[in-house]
Amino acid sequence: MIDTTSKETPTPDLLETHVVMVVDDDANTLSALRRALAPEPYFVVTSEHPKLALQWIPRRNVSVVISDRRMPEMMGDRFLREVRQSSPRSILLLLTAYPEEVLEPPYVTVLSKPWDDKTLRKTVRRLLREREEKSQLGPDPEANAPPSPEA
Repeated sequence: MIDTTSKETPTPDLLETHVVMVVDDDANTLSALRRALAPEPYFVVTSEHPKLALQWIPRRNVSVVISDRRMPEMMGDRFLREVRQSSPRSILLLLTAYPEEVLEPPYVTVLSKPWDDKTLRKTVRRLLREREEKSQLGPDPEANAPPSPEA
């Protein structure tokens, strides 16, 4: 299931209306993340199923994708690699209780569980502002580049 929470307009520090996708296999964690992000000026879309999210994301302009790392259907690292291929402009954030296990690729921001709500909101806002700044510079020359051999 895909669940959405909507906001009408961006705030002065954001120029665009954004969509943030959150994927975690735990319904309680998704609920807590929805509550943490509720005051924010963007649409929040959640799913417990990475494969369903992978079908949904390329059809939308998703600004930020937040994923749990350990999920039974698909590991978050793999999920985010697939998101990167299907939606190269999306910014990726990995949320994990095991940050020491993450071999941090340069295109993924990592936050630890349990998270601090204020830090999470500030991080997402920073990532959205960075995305807006990049879009003002013009198309990303790497957006249509073939994936690296390691992918």
